[in-house]
Formats: sequence, C-alpha cells, structure tokens
Amino acid sequence: MTDPEKKSVVVTGAAGGMGQAICKKFVANGYFVIAGDANAARLIDSIGELNRSGQNAVAKPGDLRSKAYCEDLIDEAIGLTRAAGRPG
Repeated sequence: MTDPEKKSVVVTGAAGGMGQAICKKFVANGYFVIAGDANAARLIDSIGELNRSGQNAVAKPGDLRSKAYCEDLIDEAIGLTRAAGRPG
C-alpha cells in the first residue's frame, strides 16, 4: 500500500458478527484493515470477500492471549503507515 491518504486500522474478532461488520465499514470508508481472529478459516473467507474489489484488508489469524501476536498486529499497522510515507 502506497496511497498516503489511506489509513490503516486493526480490527480483532474480524471473522464474523460485529467484527466483520466493522471491517466492512472501515473498507467502505477507505481504510486498509489488518484483521485478526482466532478462527483462521473463517477470517480468511471474510477478508477474501472484502478484497474482491481490490486489496483492502489482510488477514492475520492468531490468539489475542499471545503477546507476540498482538505485537505482530500492531507492527503490521505501523509498517503500512510507514510504507505509505506517513509519520508512525
């Protein structure tokens, strides 16, 4: 992602229900979504739907009880911000 106007956001619980609805809303409003959930298969399907019109989201399956996983989600968001040329 190199669009300096595009913002990134981390959404957890993104494989279904409210989390999936939040992802859809962010994508509709021009955000790039880093989506997390413990249900890898469902998360990948959900994010696949969001990406049908372009690369708008990335699936990062994992367990929020893991500090390393949480840090990876944040690192992904920071990396996207820096790649777009915005201050971290």
